[in-house]
Order: sequence, then C-alpha cells, then structure tokens
Amino acid sequence: MELINLVINAKHGEQDALYEIVKRFQGLIKKVARTIYIRGFDEDDLISIGTQSLIIAVKTYDLNSNTRFEGYAYKVIRNNYYNEIRRIARYNHVISLNATIDEDDHEAIDIIEDNYTLEEYMDKKDILKIVSDFLNNLGFQDRELLIYYFRGTKGNIKEYSIKCNKEYFSCIRRKNKLIGELREYLKDYRK
Repeated sequence: MELINLVINAKHGEQDALYEIVKRFQGLIKKVARTIYIRGFDEDDLISIGTQSLIIAVKTYDLNSNTRFEGYAYKVIRNNYYNEIRRIARYNHVISLNATIDEDDHEAIDIIEDNYTLEEYMDKKDILKIVSDFLNNLGFQDRELLIYYFRGTKGNIKEYSIKCNKEYFSCIRRKNKLIGELREYLKDYRK
C-alpha cells in the first residue's frame, strides 16, 4: 500500500496503518537517533522519542499540503529531538563541589560525609583484577558458567544448563568447585 494511503487510514484511526508507517520509518528514526546526543538518554530512549514524533507527524500532517509526507515526518522527528535537547538543557545546571556555600567560604565538598577511603577503593579494584585474572585462566565453558553465576539473576545456572545441554546438578557441582578454587586463588593472592 502506498504511504499516503497509509497516512490517510492512520489519520482515520486505523491502528494497522499506523503500525505499518512506524515499521517503514524505523530505519530513518534509528539513523537520526544515532546523530543525536542527549545526556542521560540511551539509543532506545531516542528511538522512542523518534517514534512518538512520527505518530505526531501522522496526526498533524495536512493531506492537502504540497509537501510529501516523508519530508514532513523527517522535519517533525528532527525538530522534536531538538526540542527535547532544549528542554533538557534548561535543567542542565552543574554546580562545582568547590563552590562556596556560605559567607565563611566553606565549600560544598566540606559538608559531604564520606566514609569511603582510597584504600577501600584500591582493595576493590585489586579484587576485581584478581577475579578477572582467575576467569581469564579458565577454559571457555568454566568461564561462561561463572559469568552466568555472577550475573546474579534467578535461574541463571538452570538457563546455562539448558543452553549447554548439561545436567543442572552437574553444573551446580562444577560451579561450587570453581567458586572454591576462586576462594583459594584469592587467599593465595593475598599472602
């Protein structure tokens, strides 16, 4: 079906026509979304804004206009991205932690409680490096099993056993053995 007929049907409330228009314009929306940066928004958010903009374009398109719908839709999508950038920019104030907050020249950073020490940060960083080294020394299947385990989602070992066509309890035993080896590796490393 021609695009203009889909637009006419969508303007009259036909959901299938609107869905087909959205489907046809997904490539354009993704292409434009990749050229836009809005802090705090990921690509899916930008695609969602583009899709909403396309629906607005369908609703507001003047069928008697000499402008082709494709061009009109592109302008609406692009303009809505720019409007979103302007909207976000209004609330984009950044304050330095070194800004003075009173007449005694106290800085904001002076009143923030911090129980986190550099030593704790370095310990965590060291542990991550050790675990990473341990994982890199494992075979592919053992490493994949532990990665499934460390993801921490419910049913992750069962999911792994199904994916690899292995018995669930053998995967559990292997995981427990690998965790034991990791504990020993950490103990040896700390000495």
